[in-house]
Order: sequence, then structure tokens, then C-alpha cells
Amino acid sequence: MQDLYAASKDNQTFLHARLSLGGDVLKPYKATIDRWLWPDLFKNQDTSVSKAKKAIADYKKAVGQADDLAELMVFYCERASGFGSDVGLQDQGYFDALVRMFEQALKVLPCLPAAETSYSLKNWKSFTKSVGILAMGSATTWVTCCRGFCRWLSAIT
Repeated sequence: MQDLYAASKDNQTFLHARLSLGGDVLKPYKATIDRWLWPDLFKNQDTSVSKAKKAIADYKKAVGQADDLAELMVFYCERASGFGSDVGLQDQGYFDALVRMFEQALKVLPCLPAAETSYSLKNWKSFTKSVGILAMGSATTWVTCCRGFCRWLSAIT
């Protein structure tokens, strides 16, 4: 077990999440999402939707608790929309990935008890502030997603 743990940072993150070791088990997953969806442009860092989504898939394999999974999905949407809005990103693939994650989150969120949606609700409000600029990319899909979000929001408030 020690050799497995020492072999890679990914193994350590997985074991910490699976065994609920340490403090915030979502912190390394959020750090990965943040790094790949909101890169430091002054350091010539690139975006990578696939690497950000891999963090969510890795968490799902490690633990997969619905409330934490929803939190990661909301965090993904918040960071992706914030970066896109902040820098005026015109990458259709990046935007399409955001819309797909938004759709996935809307499927998970209604399954959560109302008490577990406080993080999600607070951050969805932050997320929706930066979405207007991005909405031009795929208006039809976006309207469908927003309708789903409004249904979820009215159900929990």
C-alpha cells in the first residue's frame, strides 16, 4: 500500500478521497479544474477541457458522492464561465464543454436533498453572472439548459 501511495500524486489524491483522509478531499480536484479552466496567461498556460473533466471523473471513481460530485460540476461551470467572460474567450469547444457540464450538473442537482444544495445555489448565482457573454455561442442548447436550471432553482427555493 505504501508503494502504491508513493508512486504518484494521483494515487495519493485517490486514496485521500476514498479513505476520507485529511481535510478537504475536493481541494486537489478543484485545483486541477482551476488550473486547466482558468490558466495563468502570463505564464503561457493553456486551457484543457479534457484535463479539467478528468478531475471530475477521477473523483467519481474514488468516491462519487453525489453532493461532492455536484459541487465539482458547479465549480467547473463557475470557473469555465468566469474565465471565458474575463478574457473574452471565443473557443467553441470550450463553450460546448461548459454547456455539457452544465447539463450534467442539472441532472445531478435535483437528486440532492435541499440541505446539500447551499454550495451549489450560492455558486450557481455567481456562475450565472458571467454566462451572458458566453451565451451567444450555442443559443438553442443554452436556452434548454437555462430552462432546466430554472426548474431546479424553483424546486429548491
